[in-house]
Amino acid sequence: MHACTRVWKISSIVLGLIIVGLGVDSHFNSDWRAVNKRDDPCQQKALNIYGSKDKWCPHIAIEEYFVAITIICFILSVISLGYSFKVEKSTKKMKKLDKYYHCLAALLLIIAGSLYFASAIQTLNMRLQGRNGELQLRTTEKAIAGLLAIVQALIYAVAAFFIGKESSSNETNFNNTMISLNY
Repeated sequence: MHACTRVWKISSIVLGLIIVGLGVDSHFNSDWRAVNKRDDPCQQKALNIYGSKDKWCPHIAIEEYFVAITIICFILSVISLGYSFKVEKSTKKMKKLDKYYHCLAALLLIIAGSLYFASAIQTLNMRLQGRNGELQLRTTEKAIAGLLAIVQALIYAVAAFFIGKESSSNETNFNNTMISLNY
């Protein structure tokens, strides 16, 4: 594997570790999970008094999707990097699989990061009240985690580009070798 590809893969893993930590912390230590067990999580009945009832109320599934996707992508990235260190000359099929994995991970992370960021921004403006005062929704951490997931998705896309470029250059070298052997 080319050194540049390894740098992008290692960067995505380091960033992934930060994102998983932020995502898990901001999800599990947020009052938003408890609020979503109610019938009216965004307190729309109270907001109706102020004329803002029709605002989008993010569902807790957005956070669960974000946490699941970031953990899955992190684990698969560690496995992918470990495999690439163990096997210096990957097969054409494995490089193609690795490229497609990075493309799919980039797509899933763009979606997860965008939804998580949008959810955080939407709940940032809400002042939800609980029994002991205003609820702690951890919106700043969620917004940062969402933006970092979008950056990580771009890193995955760059890694997929270099993996694809590497596999296509290996095919070209193989074809040139075969042509020279025929002459």
